Amino acid sequence: MTLPEAAVGQRVLVKAINGGRSLRMQLAGMGVHPGDELEVHQSALFHGPVLVTVHGAQYAIGHGMAQQIEVVVASPGPGSIAAGPVGAPRPDG
Repeated sequence: MTLPEAAVGQRVLVKAINGGRSLRMQLAGMGVHPGDELEVHQSALFHGPVLVTVHGAQYAIGHGMAQQIEVVVASPGPGSIAAGPVGAPRPDG
């Protein structure tokens, strides 16, 4: 999935950056590299920016740029079904 598809509150790992050198350099300036963990704070409607925290700093990444960032879920967010209350049975058994 790409970064704009991640749910708010979700922690994701950067799997790949599918862009040219300029895009990779811009993201590197924010501390975003393959293997880094990002936390999604806001994903604006109608192709707006995605607000993330990386290495303790918050950044707004434009929608076009965010679409070039492939991510995988690192851990469930606080509002997800998988997180559930402490001690609650997991959905998978």
